[in-house]
Amino acid sequence: MPPVVEIQGRPGPKDIAYGIPEDQWPIVLHRVLENHESYRKVAVDYGVSRETIRRLVQTPIRLDSKLLQAAKGAGSSPRR
Repeated sequence: MPPVVEIQGRPGPKDIAYGIPEDQWPIVLHRVLENHESYRKVAVDYGVSRETIRRLVQTPIRLDSKLLQAAKGAGSSPRR
């Protein structure tokens, strides 16, 4: 009989080498929530999908007071 798995996990790598870096999340939130830029426009600037931006905006992490304060203080958008 195979051993019982006690910890459930998700398949795939734990650290993904693509996406939006955590330090850029406040800027993305600022652009979408404060400047009302479209998900598509922000996604193109970061080289990710619109869905990635949507998930970032709708996750509970955005309720973290540090991120919200940083988002309000975020200035310019990154240029690529």
